[in-house]
Amino acid sequence: MKQIPRLFPWLLLVTSLALTVGAAIHLVAELWVNPARHLIQHIGSPATANARKIDEESWSHAISSLQSARFLVPGNAEYHMWNAWLHQRRAEGFPPWSDAAKTALRVAETSYGDALRQRPSWGLLWINRAQVRVRLGSSPDLAMADLQRAVHFDPRNPHVVKQAIRLGFVLWHGMDPEERRGFLYLIRNNVHRMPYDIIDLARRHGLLDTLRPLYATDPKLKELWERKLGAEQ
Repeated sequence: MKQIPRLFPWLLLVTSLALTVGAAIHLVAELWVNPARHLIQHIGSPATANARKIDEESWSHAISSLQSARFLVPGNAEYHMWNAWLHQRRAEGFPPWSDAAKTALRVAETSYGDALRQRPSWGLLWINRAQVRVRLGSSPDLAMADLQRAVHFDPRNPHVVKQAIRLGFVLWHGMDPEERRGFLYLIRNNVHRMPYDIIDLARRHGLLDTLRPLYATDPKLKELWERKLGAEQ
């Protein structure tokens, strides 16, 4: 028992050193991801919104530094998400079914999975992976499961909900009756977020008859429907 007071200062020293090293590692990782942050900001800015092709030098520098940061701090979900998102955007610069696009999308799918292991309740990750899986032509069941989890975890996030509705139309013909009821319920609760877009999506996917009763129940939505479609009804 007498040894405990003697060991206590050493325990404090070791704990302090461990915390210092941990903080230093996180600081280095944060510095390393700066090129990736800058590239993400560049891609997301209005001035470059339509530029699908990413500069190769910027890409290589960003991904290399991001990989180092992910190695240093593997538990940071944002680093994995950024890697996934950058590869997802990179795929847009290639023909849809080219090997280059598929390779980038597979990396994105894996990285979203890495992020989800750290943040399983982050709806944005689920809906982004669902988008990637649809583009890869994966099993519709996998994409549908991701979509449902996204809405379950983040039902009030406008971005998540809008993307879920868009993907739902793509996946409609592979849904079972219960999934279709759930999807129509999602639309009913969020039609105010994108009333015109939903009509366009329904027309594109041959689902106007399915959506017509929903718009007919509300005078404003009914007027919008009639104004939007006109002679097509």
